[in-house]
Amino acid sequence: MEKVNFSGGEPFLQDRGEYLGRLVRFCKQELGLPSVSIVSNGSLIRERWFVKYGQYLDILAISCDSFNEDVNVLIGRGQGRLNHVENLRKLRRWCREYRVAFKINSVINRFNVDEDMRAHIQELNPVRWKVSASGSPTVPPHRVGGNSFGEVEMYLDILAISCDSFNEDVNVLIGRGQGRLNHVENLRKLRRWCREYRVAFKINSVINRFNVDEDMRAHIQELNPVRWKVFQCLLIDGENAGEGALREAERFVISKEEFQGFLDRHRGVPCLVPECNDKMKDSYLILDEYVSVPHGHARSRQAMRFLNCREGRKDPSRSILDVGVQEAIKFSGFDEESFLKRGGKYVWSKADLKLDW
Repeated sequence: MEKVNFSGGEPFLQDRGEYLGRLVRFCKQELGLPSVSIVSNGSLIRERWFVKYGQYLDILAISCDSFNEDVNVLIGRGQGRLNHVENLRKLRRWCREYRVAFKINSVINRFNVDEDMRAHIQELNPVRWKVSASGSPTVPPHRVGGNSFGEVEMYLDILAISCDSFNEDVNVLIGRGQGRLNHVENLRKLRRWCREYRVAFKINSVINRFNVDEDMRAHIQELNPVRWKVFQCLLIDGENAGEGALREAERFVISKEEFQGFLDRHRGVPCLVPECNDKMKDSYLILDEYVSVPHGHARSRQAMRFLNCREGRKDPSRSILDVGVQEAIKFSGFDEESFLKRGGKYVWSKADLKLDW
């Protein structure tokens, strides 16, 4: 065994990445694996994780299907975070819902003195709009949570929100920006951390109905990953298609010809590694996570099974904890020849990559 890759769901969900970090460290220190990698959407990764565990990680792959944030929101990759003005509208709605009078305070300064705010104020319709040249005791909107409204609305008469500009660029300039990044901005931040903490950076993109016509060349060139894996959107019965699926991906599906068109557009990108559906299906050795489930007085082992994707769904083998690796792997559906053909074997240890950090 030379390589292990932790991927989704989202590996950083449990214990805010601490559990994953311990697994990464164990694989590197105790098992001595040449390569330990992670695939993540990046939304839960914090710099303190790199400080603690970055030295044990060889490759971090971030899923990025589009460099257009509107497309990311459309396909479910958006960060779901609001800027200062959007947050103001949300708070206005809560005040109306919980019957709290809504007031806006604006401090006029060098950066917003020429702004026309009439349409925005008319839309928000506060009971009072206080305009001044110096600060007053109000509540920054990013510190107000939805749950707190349900608890205090019977006692609160007026909530005053500070809003000095309806232009988010101005809000950032004067210190009112929310400091929250969209998916693409977060990708750039993670790229910077990977360089700083010496972790090889990789990007995974799933090409689908909403991004198949996108030109990503300039962005990939800017981020300069060691590897850019480009997948054709694949349907897995029971996972993203069919009865009982957690997600419905039929509307995302593209043809082989459309996928090839995307690849032709990006053929000059040296780090591009394409994978169509035929290449993907049997070329991965997938092991699900271990879950110990109480069963009477004993604990039933429900996982650590290989997942066979040959029939277009993930059919599990028996658990390796019950029958051992050699027996369970016979039912994995793994095709070593397909694995090698798709370029599955590559320089995957950061010690051997000789990167210019």
